[in-house]
Amino acid sequence: MRPIAFDLAGAMAYTGLSKTKLNDLVRDEVLVVRKEGTKNLFMRDSLDRYINSLPAWGTR
Repeated sequence: MRPIAFDLAGAMAYTGLSKTKLNDLVRDEVLVVRKEGTKNLFMRDSLDRYINSLPAWGTR
């Protein structure tokens, strides 16, 4: 079963992006997060959409 949301460490591991980059994307409203107390929960579908929107290299 795949999680629907990740904490910051999980989002970093899932995407390979840094803490700073993830927080910048949240601040710029590129990524959807939910709040659990003071913790951001990064939604997997939002992370997937962002990664899939990046340019692809090496594809013919």
